[in-house]
Amino acid sequence: MELVVLILVPVFAALAAVTFLLWKLLKGVSWVLGGILGRVFSFVRSELVECVQVSGALLTIVVLSVLTLLNFLIGRWGTARHYVGAMEDEAVSSALGLYRIALAHPFRLVGLAGLLDGLERRLPQVVERAPRRVRKGKVGTFEGYDVIGTLPPGGSGAQLFVARPRPETVQRLARPGTEVPAEVVIKSFALQSGSTLPQIVRESRALEAAKRLGLVLEHHLDPERFYYVMEYVRGDDLGIETQRLHQRSGPEGLRRSDLDLVLSYTIDVLRSLERFHSGGLWHKDVKPTNVIVSQGRAHLVDFGLVTSLSSALTLTTHGTEYYRDPEMVRLAMKGVKVHEVDGVKFDLYSTGALLYSMIENSFPAHGSLSSLSKRCPEALAWVVRRAMADIDSRYASAGEMLADLHVIAASEAPETLRPADLPSVRGEAGADPGAHWNRASGADAGPEGESRFERRFAESMRKARAASNAAFTLLADERRRRRDRSSRYASAFARRYRAPRPRRFPRGIFVAAAVLFFVAAPLACVASLLLPVSGVHSQGPIAAVTVRESAQATAELAREMAYSVREGVSSSVSRGPRSVAPPVDPYPGVEGARVLVLDDLAHAAGRLAVEREEGRLEESGARILDPGSTDVLSAVMFAVGTGSQGDPDARQRLQAYLDSSADLDAVLWLAEDRAPDLLVRDGFRVP
Repeated sequence: MELVVLILVPVFAALAAVTFLLWKLLKGVSWVLGGILGRVFSFVRSELVECVQVSGALLTIVVLSVLTLLNFLIGRWGTARHYVGAMEDEAVSSALGLYRIALAHPFRLVGLAGLLDGLERRLPQVVERAPRRVRKGKVGTFEGYDVIGTLPPGGSGAQLFVARPRPETVQRLARPGTEVPAEVVIKSFALQSGSTLPQIVRESRALEAAKRLGLVLEHHLDPERFYYVMEYVRGDDLGIETQRLHQRSGPEGLRRSDLDLVLSYTIDVLRSLERFHSGGLWHKDVKPTNVIVSQGRAHLVDFGLVTSLSSALTLTTHGTEYYRDPEMVRLAMKGVKVHEVDGVKFDLYSTGALLYSMIENSFPAHGSLSSLSKRCPEALAWVVRRAMADIDSRYASAGEMLADLHVIAASEAPETLRPADLPSVRGEAGADPGAHWNRASGADAGPEGESRFERRFAESMRKARAASNAAFTLLADERRRRRDRSSRYASAFARRYRAPRPRRFPRGIFVAAAVLFFVAAPLACVASLLLPVSGVHSQGPIAAVTVRESAQATAELAREMAYSVREGVSSSVSRGPRSVAPPVDPYPGVEGARVLVLDDLAHAAGRLAVEREEGRLEESGARILDPGSTDVLSAVMFAVGTGSQGDPDARQRLQAYLDSSADLDAVLWLAEDRAPDLLVRDGFRVP
């Protein structure tokens, strides 16, 4: 019988293992079949929905054609044209539906949706930016120019026309050493086209200075409209060129040749900004759509927001989000004047954001806190961070940033360069092109009248300032690296030492254990019943004594267990019922509230603290918002800016945003070495 047991136990163990493997195999097959069936079901549903929508569009076209014919017969020409335009929209909608039925959905079914990416994303952008022919009488006339086409309107809502200057205009605009371009762009703001008077005043504010620098050919203002003329550069904007470079390089980042192109484009933009700043102007709207790439060079265009650096007007928030310095917005909200700030540094922030977008193929969503995730030399990443750093740690001039980029572009191995190798760190950056610009007078002060000692002292102070800024930036980089390293350590610490959570028992092991129990256990019981009898008869009194001793030990163990149970019951009765303290609500008054947790923690256990406070909020009945699934976080970060928890202005701005928000009820602000700060929307009541 012992031999039978020894044989049956491995057999049943093998059966349990085979059952477990079969269970896993069936589970994998069901997962694959479920994915395939789900994709097929999604394809069929999408095809049916598109067929219904196309049928509805065609039916609408038939009805609109009847209405068009009726209005045409009764002489209502304007209404007939309106219906014709609606028919065009329905025709475009039906054509797109047929495209999705015939190509888009079948390609997605077989996993080839990437082949249509160019047709669905890049081609519409190219078509939208293409110059368009205009019919005579469609647009107004511009004296001295022949309009030959239009361009898509920009963010300001102005109309853009492509025109050729007439011979008399060429003679009038000709200057010594310059050549009048064959084609120009006319940016027009007309009251009858929807432009407002503040737009016209804003666009015409500093163009006379731009005309003196040759950036604008001419400008004109009358009671009905305002327009200015600049050179037309044929090419794609920097956003399209950046997409092209990344499609050619791959998802890891830019190749060396494409990185050289990015550096050359940035150098071209900085040279244009040098020209602006040396003339006492501030561009104020550096972004990818305002940089045109033509014949390997980048041209900075659109001078609608150009402002004099010595202007006495109040600072405004005009610009493009993510490429506009948040510090400029805060100063504008305080009513600071233009001549009281350094507009040069705001342009350099936009240039750093522009360089970031070319490296990452994405805009810097978190401003100066945005991290570079794609392949990039360390020295170039340092240039980006310093250009977008705090205003006191930023580059002092375009020439200083230009000198660093020249060193990186001239290096045979940019990845081996370190920030300490850059001229701005060593205090050897080029002179500030606007160093002799007098903001108070708006004229060139020049070095005349300065003694040798004054010049040497000014040069020493400039080098000391550059060295201190570089040291501060290096310290900031080191703190950022330590914070990133601490975050990684905190994540590893949380994964290793987090509180144990209930784990689901593996179903395969459960099935194998069940099979082993229900099959092998009865056989083991039968064997245990048979073995003592055979042992007594075969081995004599020794086996019998062994069986008796086992029975006695079992009886003693049962008596001890019963005694322990009686003692436990009596002690429980003697102590009586135990009093339980009522639970304490950690965050009273937030039941049902939508709460966003905003953390500024940098220590190793920061993530654990966030999880602890989120758990306490959930105990109080609050609903935690996921920062990754809502756009509320960007609005909250914009309201806070660079302020900390102890900054009363930042807290006041955050409270003001909460009071006006309809998507958020409270914000829990966590900061290092400070107690959690809970801000609740004014007027919120527990439901």
